[in-house]
Amino acid sequence: MTLTTRRLEQPQSARYLINEALLTDDAFLPKTYSLRLEKGNFLTPCDELSSFEDEFTPRFALRLAFDKSPYPPREEWKEPEGAPDAVKMWKWKAFVSRSSPELKLLKKHGDNSTPWRDCVVC
Repeated sequence: MTLTTRRLEQPQSARYLINEALLTDDAFLPKTYSLRLEKGNFLTPCDELSSFEDEFTPRFALRLAFDKSPYPPREEWKEPEGAPDAVKMWKWKAFVSRSSPELKLLKKHGDNSTPWRDCVVC
């Protein structure tokens, strides 16, 4: 995967600092990842860190898991102090999709086993 300096062709994107304004040249070198596409009953990575879960906590049916974060590591940011250090995107290795109320029902009824959880693509 290779980051690019191309911007989205949308008028509002011109006002944001992205890519080459924020990242060093090393961030744009090609990188290789191993990933898994999983089907199951997932929380967001942020919600997984929390011990609190209620009826408003979303559940998702798909997760894309990388061996290392697809975001540039800290040393590839020109000025990581501030927002990059606060958010630490370089630690994000999993991303969820397909919000599913049915998965929440499974959780409410105490079914945590999710027997249909599979790796779709490894």
